[in-house]
Amino acid sequence: MDQSEKIGIINQHLHVDRDSLNKSNRDNKHIFNQIMQGNMESDMVNYLMNLGYMRLSDIKSISKYNEMNIAAHINEANKEEEILDGQEINLPKPKTKIKGNLIDILESRKSVRHYSPTKMSIKDLSTILKYSFGISKRKKYYKYVTVSTRYYASGGGLYPVDLYILTNNIENLGNMLYRYQSHSHTLYPVVNDFDIDNFLISSNFDMDNYSFLTLYEYDINKNYLKYGELSLLNTLVEVGNMAHGLDIISASLGFGTCQIAGFDKKYANDKLNLDSVNSNIIFTSICGLE
Repeated sequence: MDQSEKIGIINQHLHVDRDSLNKSNRDNKHIFNQIMQGNMESDMVNYLMNLGYMRLSDIKSISKYNEMNIAAHINEANKEEEILDGQEINLPKPKTKIKGNLIDILESRKSVRHYSPTKMSIKDLSTILKYSFGISKRKKYYKYVTVSTRYYASGGGLYPVDLYILTNNIENLGNMLYRYQSHSHTLYPVVNDFDIDNFLISSNFDMDNYSFLTLYEYDINKNYLKYGELSLLNTLVEVGNMAHGLDIISASLGFGTCQIAGFDKKYANDKLNLDSVNSNIIFTSICGLE
């Protein structure tokens, strides 16, 4: 391939099709051309164009939340949402020491799609979940309210994202979709017939040997009242923090991960009885031993 061909591939967006009558979805290049010319609508581009937009009501809500310490009170009550009725699985204590330094771990991190049939220990699962999504030892105190913190940043400390774990190749755990309960560090069973083949359509992942899959559920009611139209941006950044934490902790234990944006959201929402309005699965990651 000569240099001109390489430039053509890199700069495909510069090849604009001026035919305004061609609104077909033959490929993303044609769709992009039509969006840039205003012939087609794009929810993503519309959101991007209005990203800096704030309403007066948003400013009022943010100020009121901060003034009245609402987030701290919500945080203190979060543990009451967990179900502890004897069906939950108590995860073992996580490891407290991990071999290797941070730089070596960062250098070893990579996306992995094919996995070993070797089972992940439940101790390793516990360690990954704890330090990726769990409650940290650090506490904050606001006017007699005790606030629990986690190992990732959250806009306003509202934590609008909940975790589901689809276990597959883990010792003492079958194929089951669990809700991860961070305060009690437990797994609560929710769905026993979640089909990863229906969820990850046309993917090239090793569906047989992966250890577990994470599903990130966003509840818009948890942060919209404070942040309004800024809520989605805050949440997407938060999910990125969570997924990256999963990547790093998994890599420190010798496991590989891959973040996945292409999946059947309707299938996941239906299996979890989410309403697809207030609550949605917005991202997923897969983990296993390479």
